[in-house]
Amino acid sequence: MIHYGGRFKEVDSGVVSMKGDESPSAEKQYVTVSAMIPRKLKELLDKYGIKPGPVIRRALEEEVKKHILAELEERAKGFSEKLSHISDEEVASLIHEDREKR
Repeated sequence: MIHYGGRFKEVDSGVVSMKGDESPSAEKQYVTVSAMIPRKLKELLDKYGIKPGPVIRRALEEEVKKHILAELEERAKGFSEKLSHISDEEVASLIHEDREKR
């Protein structure tokens, strides 16, 4: 299982999904990521009382999310290509058959 800021996890299939804390007592592990920014930007952050940590965390989470979605889209295209030989009628028939078994 891989945690990204406590908000993502990798499940057995290799798919990464959003998640919450597993329990209130779940231990969080953090690493420090630093960035060089222009002095003027730092002065503006201080002036407006903006804490860079939450902003950076959200930006990194969004970037990771974009990459995850792109990866899933590629996998979905692969599945689509593998399943393209199955007709719509056959899919409908399989769904109908499965529903009757329930």
